[in-house]
Amino acid sequence: MCKVSIIGLGQAGLRHLHAVKQLKNTEIYAVADVETSNFENIELDAHVKRSIDYQSIDQTDGLVIVALPHSMLMECSTHFLKLGNHVLIEKPMCFNLKEALDFEKRNKRILHRISVSYVHRFRREIIKLQEWLNDKQLGKLISTNSEIYTLKRKPLPRWLLDHKTSGGGVLIYSAIHTIDMLQWLINGKCQKVAANLKMINGSNIEEVAVCRLEFDNGIISNLNISVVENRKTTRWKTTFYFENGIIELLVKKNLKLIADHKTLEFKTDSHLDENYNFYQQIVQVMNYINNNSQINIGFEEGKESLRILDNLYVANQMNNQ
Repeated sequence: MCKVSIIGLGQAGLRHLHAVKQLKNTEIYAVADVETSNFENIELDAHVKRSIDYQSIDQTDGLVIVALPHSMLMECSTHFLKLGNHVLIEKPMCFNLKEALDFEKRNKRILHRISVSYVHRFRREIIKLQEWLNDKQLGKLISTNSEIYTLKRKPLPRWLLDHKTSGGGVLIYSAIHTIDMLQWLINGKCQKVAANLKMINGSNIEEVAVCRLEFDNGIISNLNISVVENRKTTRWKTTFYFENGIIELLVKKNLKLIADHKTLEFKTDSHLDENYNFYQQIVQVMNYINNNSQINIGFEEGKESLRILDNLYVANQMNNQ
């Protein structure tokens, strides 16, 4: 029986909790959140520990899921790693690249006990996309174009509105999923970036971003990201341009391959549990912990996405000087 604790019961933490409850051979050992009211919204067995201070949780083996504000992710994760646990850290894993590099320098022996929560990789339409890319039926991939129009959550968590706790805006909490997906599927290293970020209404985090990534295999990826007020205008779309056709990905909806000789479409089952990708992620992490699989979205993947993000923020600063 594997112990699992969840630190942070916000939007992401609750989805992780829902996924863990579906697992066999696991026991929810403890949950922690600074807002005691969050304990009232969940159903847990009486023996599960509840705390407003994660440092009071004495778990020394098993899995700890950390879903806290970006500025607290690595500090909390380090605490549980040093107690002997495996840790699944919400993206972006660290506040910035510097924090990741500092942690790596001091803790090389425990890096293998880190998983990073990039749940888009477990969506059925993205898994099917990977299959189509591997088939190479459209020839060489030339470029991609992503449109990410994400709904402005109301009310937004206060920490997300402050650069000191979030580290940034739509890039770090939204577009990072697409950045991770691209560097994973393209299978190349991003070597050059350009960025133009805009802050609106006196905010100190970006709400609009236009970015360009160039990979060492010649593929160019353009991203257009912004916050929208109306759910009907939300979109998470990436188009992949090949020598002999295109593939259109609409995250959470469908996938379409268009070529001169044929059109294929794959639709995501609308009846799926909305947390199914969180569940699939937890299954992979547990298989890795139990040595049933070597597959893990680990520290290196988290660091690479942070490196791209860091370069985008630097490019924007240089662009505005």
